[in-house]
Amino acid sequence: MTIPERINRFLTERKPSIFCDGCIAKNLDLSKPQEAQRVTSAFETTSDFVREYGVCSLCGEVRLAIRRA
Repeated sequence: MTIPERINRFLTERKPSIFCDGCIAKNLDLSKPQEAQRVTSAFETTSDFVREYGVCSLCGEVRLAIRRA
């Protein structure tokens, strides 16, 4: 499964929760948060995802995060 597929699945299974890139990367065992950020930045251009500042459902920090619409 590719990284975009893994992130899509992660967000879809946890809808409507919102997650920061760092927590996505950590939960999917990606080597860097930037790997998640590249994918979530692409996802935000679709109507299937919402990227906004919010409280991450995992770390509880206010960050730029993404959720499944």
